[in-house]
Parts: sequence; structure tokens; C-alpha cells
Amino acid sequence: MERSKIKIKNFIFSILLFTFLIFNFISCATVPRQEALNLPTFNVNGISYVPLISICQQKNINWDYDSFLRKISLKKQNTEINLIVGSHVFLVNGNLMNLTRPVEFYKGIIVVPYEFYQKTQRYFEV
Repeated sequence: MERSKIKIKNFIFSILLFTFLIFNFISCATVPRQEALNLPTFNVNGISYVPLISICQQKNINWDYDSFLRKISLKKQNTEINLIVGSHVFLVNGNLMNLTRPVEFYKGIIVVPYEFYQKTQRYFEV
């Protein structure tokens, strides 16, 4: 009788430990490391967006905006990135890249999905 109680306790402990580890790994994998940016973020339709101007200021990126074409050009050293408000695609030195969400206007400013920062940060490191 004593052995069966020990087996049950071990089984319950194993399930609890497994559950704890699963939830711990799931939560770690889904949390973007935005706090390292020290930038304001906006939740637009459930997606984290960052003001493009804030990224440009933090990384010393020169930028230009054509309001007629809604085109944004970012330049720093040998890197040029072109985006269009409302588009899921952008160009890095002429190479096409995709976003899961488009570049947007939010409260009068241009915001990009946090994914954009993740995909382009290596191009603007000095």
C-alpha cells in the first residue's frame, strides 16, 4: 500500500513539474523583448507597433517621407530601406522583405510592427 502512495505522489509531482515547464517555456517564447528598445509601443489590432520616428532617432537613421506616395526612405551609411504605408513588404538595399502586418498610421504617426525592427536592426548597427 505504501509503494502505491509513493508512486502516485511521484506521478502527480511529475505532472506538475511538466505542466510548470511547459507554461514557462510557452510564455518565454511569446514575449518579444521590446523593453530593451526603450521605445513607446502601441497595440494596433492586437499587434505591437513601434513609432518609426523613434527607431530613427534612437539609431541615428536619416529618413524622408513622401506624403503623396506614402513612401518612407530610411538611410544610414550603406543601407537604404524603403517602405510604403499600408504595405506588408519593404525593400532593404533593393531586396524584398515581408511583414506579417503592414506599416500603419496610428494617431497621426507612422508606426511599424515590432517585427520590422527585429528584421532590420542588424542593418543599422554601427
